[in-house]
Amino acid sequence: MAITVSDIDVSTDAFLELLANKVVDKLMPIVDKKIDEKTKNDEFLTAQQLATEVFHCSAEMVTNFYLYQPGFPVNHKGSQKVFSRKAVERWMLNSSQPV
Repeated sequence: MAITVSDIDVSTDAFLELLANKVVDKLMPIVDKKIDEKTKNDEFLTAQQLATEVFHCSAEMVTNFYLYQPGFPVNHKGSQKVFSRKAVERWMLNSSQPV
């Protein structure tokens, strides 16, 4: 099957690839902007910084308790685990249960 585009015969696969590339070209600036908005003014913390600045506990408590909680946000920078301050704060709000 061939599709004619501007008097040029193009296979279906080639047409779909061209279409996909055009869609990606249009979407990437929007996706990049959304990523920038979500990560703007965010900082990535080590387990020690997270313990001291957010949880006010020991790094061992973060590693042994919080890290294994469902949905706890963790990223990797090389082999080191790092934590988005905003993601952790959002996790804390969504994970807290009324007393």
